Amino acid sequence: MNTKLYCLQTLLILTFSILCTSIAYADKCSDRILLSGEEPLMRYGIDSTQHWWAVTQPFTNGFRLIIDGVASSVYQEVSDPKFSPDGSDWAAFALDNAAQWSLLRRDTIIRLNCTANGEISFGQYGALAYSYRQGDNEIFMLNGKEYRTLDRIGRIFIACNGYHFAYSAKRGSGEVIVTNDYESDIYEAARVIGLWADGKPVFIALSGGQWRLHKGKEALSRAFENITEAVINPECTAVAIIGATQSGSVVQLYSEEYYEPIESRMYDSMHDLTIHSTKPMYACTAQFNRSVFVVFNGVEYDGGRECGKPFFTYNGSELIFPSVDQQYSFTVNGKRYVQPAAIDISRKYAVKPGSKTYAYGSSAGLVVREMSKDMAYSGTMVDETIAPRYNWRNGRYETLGRINQRLYLLTCTW
Repeated sequence: MNTKLYCLQTLLILTFSILCTSIAYADKCSDRILLSGEEPLMRYGIDSTQHWWAVTQPFTNGFRLIIDGVASSVYQEVSDPKFSPDGSDWAAFALDNAAQWSLLRRDTIIRLNCTANGEISFGQYGALAYSYRQGDNEIFMLNGKEYRTLDRIGRIFIACNGYHFAYSAKRGSGEVIVTNDYESDIYEAARVIGLWADGKPVFIALSGGQWRLHKGKEALSRAFENITEAVINPECTAVAIIGATQSGSVVQLYSEEYYEPIESRMYDSMHDLTIHSTKPMYACTAQFNRSVFVVFNGVEYDGGRECGKPFFTYNGSELIFPSVDQQYSFTVNGKRYVQPAAIDISRKYAVKPGSKTYAYGSSAGLVVREMSKDMAYSGTMVDETIAPRYNWRNGRYETLGRINQRLYLLTCTW
């Protein structure tokens, strides 16, 4: 065969292959207009499940809340909505033209006899609590029952069972933990972390210059000079803390699956603590003798020169963190994937488990990259985006993007 003809045929085949591949890649990403821009766009966002929301300003002193395309009436003020962790409900405060506060919910509006709005809290399975003020008094509602708080500090936490609550409150120069059933002893300082599956409050407290982790009236941890971070899992069955001493820091993990708490070895410092959604597992970054690690239930992964905060995928099957040393990389369950281009290790990424892909919102649009290949995918260019999510319900990476006053849902299917 003529060499020139062979080369031409090869070039044509490669060109056709690249063209087909590009078309296939383009089909992965798409967009849909959500708001046409008839009303100025003030704020917008997505929750962790499948909802989107926006606040528009149709009038100078009028605001409208739109959730999943359903618009509210116009109000003088409207707060950003809060969504239940399971996505079954949402709530927001709104002030109408008659200076009447209301609580807006997915399927109802609750008129409030109050002078100011307060706080909205959801339990893991959708139980709603909210507070409002009547002069100097704060009223707290849970399951239709009214409670009056006294000098509350910090947020109100709702138990997984939806019936117990806990919050911190000032008492003189000290602080206490308040629940449905009792008020704790007075501590120098006290901060609620969450509630255990049985409804007991889980909190850290300072007494005699030393910090401890408590569950109800029981001290779980030994004494520390400081407890710098503490997290409880969504199932209310495991809690982890970073305890600091003069010698360094350790992680302690508590679960009823273990007879005794799991304690890491001591490091110079530890931070960015996270916990598995259902299993008694933790991860955090740590430093020892100038080396950086990600510690996963006592197992050390090399964190390079710097690394970002470790995180679990939505189903907990993968632990992931970005890092930079001589090269940029992602580590997935201990396996390192070197990236061909620079990555921002402080950025929030969305990851579909098992796909070896990740997504992020850039100033120009939604970007999806493959960890093991030099490939990137993107759809419509916009003026700005927010951090994306992986929506396992439909197998898509999703975020919101704005062009002038128009709002778009940007998606890439994987």
